[in-house]
Amino acid sequence: MKKLNIFCFISPMLLLVLGQVACGKKVGTNIPFTAQFSFSNNECTAPCKIIFTNESTGASTYFWDFGNGNKSTLEEPGEVEFVNPGQYQVSLEVRNENWEKQTITKQITIAGNSLDQDFITGMDLSYQPLMDESSIVFKDESENPINNFYQYVADNGVNLVRVRLFHSPDPNTKVVSKGSLNHVLDICQKVKETGNKILLDFHYSDTWADPGKQFVPSAWDGLPIGQVKDSVYAYTKFVLERMYAQNTLPEMIQIGNEINSGMLWDYGKVWGDFDDNWENLAALINAAKQAIEEIESESGKDIQTMIHRAGINDAHWFFDKLFEAEVDFDIIGLSYYSWWHGKDITEIENALQNLATKYNKPIVIAETMYPFTLEWNDLTNNVFGDASNLIDGFDASPEGQKAFYEKLILILKNLPNDLGRGFIYWAPDYVAFNGNQSPDGSAFENLCTFDFDNIALPVMAVFRDN
Repeated sequence: MKKLNIFCFISPMLLLVLGQVACGKKVGTNIPFTAQFSFSNNECTAPCKIIFTNESTGASTYFWDFGNGNKSTLEEPGEVEFVNPGQYQVSLEVRNENWEKQTITKQITIAGNSLDQDFITGMDLSYQPLMDESSIVFKDESENPINNFYQYVADNGVNLVRVRLFHSPDPNTKVVSKGSLNHVLDICQKVKETGNKILLDFHYSDTWADPGKQFVPSAWDGLPIGQVKDSVYAYTKFVLERMYAQNTLPEMIQIGNEINSGMLWDYGKVWGDFDDNWENLAALINAAKQAIEEIESESGKDIQTMIHRAGINDAHWFFDKLFEAEVDFDIIGLSYYSWWHGKDITEIENALQNLATKYNKPIVIAETMYPFTLEWNDLTNNVFGDASNLIDGFDASPEGQKAFYEKLILILKNLPNDLGRGFIYWAPDYVAFNGNQSPDGSAFENLCTFDFDNIALPVMAVFRDN
């Protein structure tokens, strides 16, 4: 019998369409198996979002690693947020139906705002106009007179100066009057002459705004909510245009001060009977944000926005509400004073860790102080005079004050993903400005970075060393 050879002829097109078994063997398609992706918005300024597009072929499963702690198994991951500046290795691993693997890795670069380059060691110097008016002479650690306070702090490691702004402060009230726009413009001019950076703190009030009071400016009182929102936008824009005109735009802006209970009561109040008013608070914040973004566009300058809350341990509920209301901001700002917010430093550390992990946003302790003594230097009642409010291991001494800040810095620098951005010392210069017999002087003179002779304390070293 003759041997019969049988050959199988299947066109390439048929193989491509059917992908079936021919002549007893599995036949694959002609589609190449490759891993590939592209991305947009490279070298944007943190925090920013990169859009990733999958361009792989012949793959059936996908595994993305974005290098920032985020991963995805979606074919098209879309937008991915990068909070911190740096270079990130982004990889895409793909597998086909035979479980063969291919991987591609690309580097993306996220640029940093100028504030991202260093750990923030800041001071709130809003009292400097009052100190100048009172002819206070500060001295450095060698007891030499300080001729230019702004230059002194810049030379000693302070890399950010915070300045508070009131809308229409009472000119007859000594302390509050120094928060006028003209005073702020003058301070910012002097700060910029030293090459330092600025955090502008909008109180959106004629006087102090904090968790217990958020008084609407008298100029806006009684207006409909829509007009108040417009006023927030117009006022914010006006202030920033003035600052832009003198080349002193801030690197960072606080939209409100310690707004635990909202701001511009009752329009943006979110406390007590107003606990369902988050939509209005969000609208007010977003009105300010719109003005900031327009100035950014006009100037080409990146300005980071901070939402500032007093206290750390229970801060999560507040930020949960903000995110639910779709409020967009860059930095979580927190006040921490042991006599108001807790003296268990381990509990504070754990709360900061949880906030960083939950929200993945940079955190700044926007206000903090600690005593170098429990003594008094005028006859005005001090806010911190009770030893029971001291943190264990940190006594009321120059050494204890310095050790507290060293511990706080260590806590911040150990937050995940480098989200601990720094701290700001509130009123380090608020010494007994009105004489040591004054019942109307400073309630904070034992919490400053200068002693009762106005000589710089050892705590100044933490600014130079960090």
